[in-house]
Amino acid sequence: MSQRLHQTARLLTAIVATVAGGTVGFHYALDESWFQALYRAIVTASLTGLDTVPANDTSRVISIVLVLCGLTIIAYAGAVIVEAIAGGVLTGVLAERRRERAIERLTDQYIICGYGRVGQRVAEEFRAADVRYVVLDLSEIAVAAAKEHGDLFVHGDATDDDDLARAGLDRAKGIVVASDSDADNLYITLSARSARPNIQIVARASDEGAAKKLKLAGADRVVLPYSTAGRTMANLVLKPQVTAFLDTVTTAAGPDLHLAEIEV
Repeated sequence: MSQRLHQTARLLTAIVATVAGGTVGFHYALDESWFQALYRAIVTASLTGLDTVPANDTSRVISIVLVLCGLTIIAYAGAVIVEAIAGGVLTGVLAERRRERAIERLTDQYIICGYGRVGQRVAEEFRAADVRYVVLDLSEIAVAAAKEHGDLFVHGDATDDDDLARAGLDRAKGIVVASDSDADNLYITLSARSARPNIQIVARASDEGAAKKLKLAGADRVVLPYSTAGRTMANLVLKPQVTAFLDTVTTAAGPDLHLAEIEV
């Protein structure tokens, strides 16, 4: 960014210096008014030309210098524009390639399919627990959110086996299927279970019927966000202290006291 600012500053300085020098030169060489001299300098430097030939050799030399300066400024401006466009494209390609390499080096990571409100909440818990994960979503809004949080992501369709492979399904420890569509979640679960029979799959469902289908498709756990939210709200009314305590100790971003699962 600073390089672009320096280039722009140099360009503006060259334009101002050229026009100012031409204005002063024409004013004294042709004995013209300042405004007429400014007009002549701008038209000459911009290579537009005038309908009258300068009256003396001094003004002709000034015109030649202004034309050469104008050519140089235009060429430099074109180079800056081309560099900015090419640099942006190149930077984007390099950033994507670095991200792909980082994903390729991951092992035992989790894949979050769907980066909506549920997927982003899952990612927050993973970040707090210092767990490696990759986001997989086709939405531009989701990709922008992943970039904002500094997440590793694959801009693709989780229902596509190739995109799942790009997210590192063959090396993943688990997969969170959190799309808003039950049909997509079912398809993703089937694909993941087919490719990795032993992988841990937690899926989201909108109702009991979808939850049954997801379990049949191979999901280890199925979460119904609306049912879970309703149960939590009811427990907060009936057993507020117990529910608040359990919520605190099971949240990765909570205080020092928390529950953990240890496999023996």
